[in-house]
Amino acid sequence: MKRAARIFSSAAALLLAATATGVGAQQSRAEQREEIDDRLFLEGIRDCKPNSMARCWYMVFGTGEKPIRKLWFVDLKPRYPNGPSADLVEIDVIEAHESDDPATQGANDFLFYTMQYQCRAKKVRVLDGYAYMFSNRIDRAPGASQWLTGYQKSWYGEVEKAACDKKVQLRPLAYKMLWIGDFYRPVDVVDLTRTVLWEQ
Repeated sequence: MKRAARIFSSAAALLLAATATGVGAQQSRAEQREEIDDRLFLEGIRDCKPNSMARCWYMVFGTGEKPIRKLWFVDLKPRYPNGPSADLVEIDVIEAHESDDPATQGANDFLFYTMQYQCRAKKVRVLDGYAYMFSNRIDRAPGASQWLTGYQKSWYGEVEKAACDKKVQLRPLAYKMLWIGDFYRPVDVVDLTRTVLWEQ
């Protein structure tokens, strides 16, 4: 847990650096951007080794204000059920809820989705998943949803980038995704979020 918290803080610091412009710097903006991108790229390689980790969680989207914030995480280990050259991609997603919003029916601790994207056709659906309720009950999804379009400005769109864009997969921190850890269990990603991120 201490190692995860340390790396989490390191990645957060790099993200802040990516938005800052030094006063009186001699480099051009393009040079500064390239240098920061390189640092983020190396940080990602150090923290998440695609060939040796079963999972690789990054934070990609967030909404709301305390105490009912929500965050979305992707496992940056996409799968290609029809082969790597096919258009269909599967990727796992966690939607974490800070607390029980009284306005939401069936409020839960977190949702776990297995998403499918048709990258060229710009379509998405939930293939499978479950809700981990605040009562510790697990509710499974009844089955695959219908294919959706027109979702690019929502969290579906951010996950699509992780699933379909090779540049994002190779340099996620350079695209302002925040590395969380290589936890195998989704519940451990949410526990880290509660003990580190939502305590800041």
